Amino acid sequence: MSDRPEAGQNHGWRWRPQNIGHRWITGPGWTGATALLGVVVVLLWLWRAIEQAMPGAAAVSWRISAQDLLLTAAVGSVAALVGTAAAALLKRRVPVPFLSVLVMSVLVLLTMGAGPSPVGWLVVCLIVLLTAPLLGSWIGTLIGAASGYGRRPDRRHSAAAAVALLVAAAGAGWLTWPGPGAPEQAAARAGQAPPDPTAAGVHPVTVTAYGTATPGASDRYGSSETATAPLDASAIIEGWDADDVRSEVWGFDASALPVNAAVWAPADEGTYPLLLLAHGNSPHEDSELGFDYLGELLATRGYIVASIDQSFLNTSVLDRAGGIYGADLARARLILAHLDQWAAWTQDGAAPVEATADLSRVALIGHSRGGEAAAVAAALRQADVESELPGADSSAGIDITSVVALAPSDGIIPVDGEPATLEGVNYLTIGGTHDADVGAFAGTKQYARTGIAPGQVKAAVSIYRANHSQFNTRWGSYDAGLGLSKHLLDTEALLGAPDQQQAAAVFVSAFLDVTLSYDRAAMRLFETPAPDAEWLPRTDYRIAVASGDQTGVIGFADVDHSAGDVNTPGPTAGEGTAQMTALPLRTGVSDNTVLHLRPDRPGGEAAVTVDVSDSSPVPEGRVVVDLADARPHEIPGESATVEVDITDSAGRTTTCPLTGPAGLSGQMPATTVKLQALNNGATSEPTLQTHTASADCIANGAVDLGAVEALTFRARGLSNEGLYLDNAGVAGGY
Repeated sequence: MSDRPEAGQNHGWRWRPQNIGHRWITGPGWTGATALLGVVVVLLWLWRAIEQAMPGAAAVSWRISAQDLLLTAAVGSVAALVGTAAAALLKRRVPVPFLSVLVMSVLVLLTMGAGPSPVGWLVVCLIVLLTAPLLGSWIGTLIGAASGYGRRPDRRHSAAAAVALLVAAAGAGWLTWPGPGAPEQAAARAGQAPPDPTAAGVHPVTVTAYGTATPGASDRYGSSETATAPLDASAIIEGWDADDVRSEVWGFDASALPVNAAVWAPADEGTYPLLLLAHGNSPHEDSELGFDYLGELLATRGYIVASIDQSFLNTSVLDRAGGIYGADLARARLILAHLDQWAAWTQDGAAPVEATADLSRVALIGHSRGGEAAAVAAALRQADVESELPGADSSAGIDITSVVALAPSDGIIPVDGEPATLEGVNYLTIGGTHDADVGAFAGTKQYARTGIAPGQVKAAVSIYRANHSQFNTRWGSYDAGLGLSKHLLDTEALLGAPDQQQAAAVFVSAFLDVTLSYDRAAMRLFETPAPDAEWLPRTDYRIAVASGDQTGVIGFADVDHSAGDVNTPGPTAGEGTAQMTALPLRTGVSDNTVLHLRPDRPGGEAAVTVDVSDSSPVPEGRVVVDLADARPHEIPGESATVEVDITDSAGRTTTCPLTGPAGLSGQMPATTVKLQALNNGATSEPTLQTHTASADCIANGAVDLGAVEALTFRARGLSNEGLYLDNAGVAGGY
């Protein structure tokens, strides 16, 4: 990076440091290093800013984003002053321009957002900060020499530039590479499949919309023939007033949230169940239209589907001009506003479709934060805690029968200061092993906090290689990150979007058929292992299900974590140990307390006896238990086998296998970024799967399921990590 001319050279203009700054080191090499670093970082910033810009509000988006550059320019100016002062005090020359740009570049890169992997983004930042100056210095020196000033780069300089070029090229190639992918893994298929729940139904479909006319409304809603009154959410949302930038963009404030929705419905005058569908938090446009694959299918099968527009509540570039508080609670309240609107339409006959909504059969469906909002909306309506809000109407005759959550968040929206609890509601949650947004299967927390009554059902389905975003057709394959940072994700590991959406449609449609259309044959889909059917994509599934009379099933959720007794020993029989613990997730732990069985030695046996003598008799019952392998997927080992000893009040005992010849299913791999070392959190999580003892085996043992006293679960061939056990006992039929 020398700035001295070769001896004897004659120049019309001679480089003098004092021409720029008396104490600054400049010259072709330093200038090139400064320029290339600045250009690369600005281009990365532009990439992210373009993706973050809001459709229809480009001017405001760029005005807000430009504040970053103004801030960094101010920091760079301060760095230049400090560098100049330090050089003067030390009486040494310092590369002040380069150091100022370096400080600004570090600030820009570190505030751009780490995306799916903080460690991975830090590595990317270091590569940029090291390679760009080295390459820029070499290029600047080469140009300077060609212009007649200074020497050509020496060997060491050229070698350093070559290494920098190789590192930069390798990094760019790695980031553009889709990733190593995930190992192929498909569950064994068995059992009788139900009729295809994704087969188009007999109903022709009408597609329409309804909405609130606001200054910022899109043509899709503002010109709708069916107008709706806005929701006053000013008691919920803080920080969104009429004179805010957010109001400038949307044309309304928190006191007038529009009640907009796209609708798919049977095109006849029958009465059908109502499904309200809420999207999640995303910068993508028209997220509510990303569930067209569900809306069109379900409408043909006899459901009215309204997909709610909540885009104005999403996190966006606008939050950097002033964030709002309470937006997520407003998501839940907005769902209830739509429900109240449909209740009003059933009374006055002014609905936007010919079909009539059956408010005794209502399902709330949501994705991501919309999935949590759906559960919270049901909990609010059950508790009636939202009745004092302006515009609230606890309409008589509305029965929220079912809640469905796709890759939901959990714990963001408290109800009375606690995570939402559901009672007497059918609940389905679906998650993907490769969710890089929520990070874990958070829906299992709500599953554990949902109580069902006889005749109801709840299920948790984990889909191998499904991610977070592809449940919505508008969101693409990248779960997290903007610009360069999102390319840390291993997109090669994912199911194709059509397969993921097909799997979601299969389980959602079947669950609704069970809980709203009372088609009990559809419950066969939730038996484990999953049935062998061409309409169910070939990947692995883990299904936990609870249905019917659960009075004979023992869980372990009554352990008081706050009292410190999470490791209280449970009843133990035979070898090994049994301790109650919170079920671990990829990130954090579940709200669910389970029994952790471990052997005394690798490959050994562990057993636990569950006393069910105090449980009510369960006619036509089934012996069930939820099991999960505690061994992380990257630790090799043989699968354990599990069986149950069933003892009735007459002292008769029979032993039945639970896991089958293949043994207990292992954890499903879940490395979401391209390099496992950069993964944020664990690379797999134990996912409970319901196992049922064979009815034939029980019958052959001649035990009385109506008088079962104890169940002893015995696992053989366990790894050191053991297994997790929950919800053991005798359950009623479907």
